[in-house]
Amino acid sequence: MNMQVKARETSDVSSRYRRLTIGFCFLISCTVWMVGPTPSAAQEKAAAVAENNVTAESLLDKYVDALGGLEAHKKFKNTVRTGKIELVGMGIEGKLTIYMSAPNLMYSLTVIDGIGKMEEGSNGKIAWASDAMMGPRLKEGDELQVSLQAAIFNAEVKWRELFKEVKYLGKETVEETDCHKLLLTPHAGHPETWYLNAKTFLPTKRMTKMTTAMGDFPMESFPSDYREVNGIMIAHTERLHTGMQKITLKTETVKHNQEIPADRFDLPDTIKELLESDG
Repeated sequence: MNMQVKARETSDVSSRYRRLTIGFCFLISCTVWMVGPTPSAAQEKAAAVAENNVTAESLLDKYVDALGGLEAHKKFKNTVRTGKIELVGMGIEGKLTIYMSAPNLMYSLTVIDGIGKMEEGSNGKIAWASDAMMGPRLKEGDELQVSLQAAIFNAEVKWRELFKEVKYLGKETVEETDCHKLLLTPHAGHPETWYLNAKTFLPTKRMTKMTTAMGDFPMESFPSDYREVNGIMIAHTERLHTGMQKITLKTETVKHNQEIPADRFDLPDTIKELLESDG
């Protein structure tokens, strides 16, 4: 898929936006999906030899520059993002709002028409979720660690902190776009395969497994409609493929350095009650 690129041809997709909404979609439609095999060590080595002038580290540094760079991101202390979610072919739509603040605070609200709402949050140590189907709950184990990592502010430019290993797997075409393929292994959660546009150095596609309360589910994401907001590039549309279900996320507004209420990231009373009962 060819992208319309502005002067710098720079862009990105907020993986936090994706991670904070996908769990609710699994509650609505849960399916089994088989993915292709992970590249073997021999394949990885052959690809690296073929592209011996390219490294994963150099590509990821170009990716950060394409986003607007580290200095541009350091100007912001928080972000408020709003958008819409659609479960394609099901006639189900909803709205999303995500608050994020440095260093690692997050609160999100997803409201699905005719179904209800889901809230998620993290105060840097505790991650929680609450929805009409499963009620309030504390996240634990792998799901907790993934959620805490996803709540890190400006995580998109902190790949050196978040990934313990990165590998370059060569070039591959994704929807008629030449891409560099990388395998990134995070400190928490499953490995991620990124396809960076060979011209813009920004994600055309990402593949991973999402850790949810119902287990791990493979997911593909396709960001597009890149726009500059306050000096950084953000994808305003993202298609998600989660089994047979297709989901579209559309960002409507992105605002930085907002006056967020002091209690926005506080634990809800229902979550406090769970902590007290567990304690």
